[in-house]
Amino acid sequence: MSAPRGWAPGWGAVRPGGVTGSARAALWLRRGAAGLALLLAAGAGAIELTPQEAAGRRLYREGLTSSGEPVAARVGVQSVVLSGAAVRCANCHGPDGQGRPEGGLRPPDITWRELAKPYGHRHDNGREHPPFDLAGLGRVLAEGRDPAGHHLDPAMPRYALSGREVAALAAYLRRIDEDRDPGLAADRLRIGALLPGSGPLADSGRLAQQVLQGVFDQVNAGGGLHGRRLELVVVDAAAADWPARLAEAEVFALAAPLVPGRGDELQALADRIALPVVGPLAADGADDAGHVFQLGAGEREQARVLAEFAVRHLGLDRPAVALVAGTPDRGAADAVIEQLARHGWRQVLRPPPEQALAATVADGQRQGVAAVFFLGPRESFAALRQAAAAAGWQPAFLAPAARVSAQEVAAGGGTLYLALPALPSDGSPAGRQAFAELRRRQDLPPRQPALQVAAYAAATVLVEGLKRSGRAASRARLVQALENLHAFDTGVTPPVGFGPGRRVGVAGAHVLQHDPATGGLRPVGRFLRLE
Repeated sequence: MSAPRGWAPGWGAVRPGGVTGSARAALWLRRGAAGLALLLAAGAGAIELTPQEAAGRRLYREGLTSSGEPVAARVGVQSVVLSGAAVRCANCHGPDGQGRPEGGLRPPDITWRELAKPYGHRHDNGREHPPFDLAGLGRVLAEGRDPAGHHLDPAMPRYALSGREVAALAAYLRRIDEDRDPGLAADRLRIGALLPGSGPLADSGRLAQQVLQGVFDQVNAGGGLHGRRLELVVVDAAAADWPARLAEAEVFALAAPLVPGRGDELQALADRIALPVVGPLAADGADDAGHVFQLGAGEREQARVLAEFAVRHLGLDRPAVALVAGTPDRGAADAVIEQLARHGWRQVLRPPPEQALAATVADGQRQGVAAVFFLGPRESFAALRQAAAAAGWQPAFLAPAARVSAQEVAAGGGTLYLALPALPSDGSPAGRQAFAELRRRQDLPPRQPALQVAAYAAATVLVEGLKRSGRAASRARLVQALENLHAFDTGVTPPVGFGPGRRVGVAGAHVLQHDPATGGLRPVGRFLRLE
């Protein structure tokens, strides 16, 4: 059995005096390989383009030829040579080709219906010219001259395109009006919620859905975003074919999905179809330049926090460290080893997952192990600590909170330290009040408060990204807006920030110590941030 990683939704509120609430068991969801294949084939609802139109789309949106090579471009009075990928048409003219004022410039509408108007064009500065044809499009792209021979502003790049590439671009401009991202309409945005509707995590799914709906209802009551209402579309994550169902739903983005054990699969899927994902409730993906934006530290980051904590606060002077890592995800185990190595801790024991607990305890005692990082199956943790206590071995035990149920905290010996990405006290008073009001409106129960906070924070970050994307919204603009989000206050978490190569909004975690006297957990020091 394994609990959702990252925000440990089964935990009750953590207070200086202890823990309230109980943890629910979670099952690994069955994999749907057939559904994934269907989704990739379906293309997530995109329009069907001919090979020529698809080549034009790549030129327009990516600045790349059909072979994947960047187009050469010259910009400015000095004709500075740049890669076409850096000065893509879509940068200025937008994903819809209609152009938006930016930086004092007003890029024109370059949809083909506009370029080829039979009565020609008269611009605000008085410049007039006949309609564009294929030859005219080629001339303006290569030389910066309109059909009447007038020179355009030097800020307009000049591209080195073949006749075939110009024809492909023209073919795509004839279809660009139809080529919108899935879930995007003139009056609404469809936002997906990938949540379990049945099984042991059904209650978690319902709670997260209520939170998301409450946030979107509040946005819609205020007029929506740039003239669009937010429409929540729920896809059952407990279904084996959820990838195919997600394709049929045609959503613009995903908010707070809950798919424990399938984070890597969701990451690959999102990157393949360019689907922005904000705030997975089981955060275990990589911190790279993909489409999945994690709010808090996943298990790998939590493992690094625990290793850093051991170095800074346990005063063990580079001892042998036992790493129990019986988990399919080797990333967390590797993260501990790498973090310790940065501080010169080289002697790390890594018993095989199949080794008996008695042998692990005996090896630890014999080699003087003083700290055990537990990343193994959840149900094995209490047994390991009890075996250690029976043998008189009292090391420090360190684990991500999602690996330990509330009932297991007091079981066994040794000092216990847990990593948790967020505490109820992290937000601002105003933010906590706003969240409390939403919970009241939605009639949310007190159980699983950490999950509710995580869903609320995810929805808040997504809404902010959509606001910054503007009316000319696209998935690419949303990703860019999220990348430019720095020190954003969700009201219920530490400040969130991303970047072009950073997809974990809060790189760090709290470390909590079990207090045998009270039976609860108490924070040890301040929030530990990772560099």
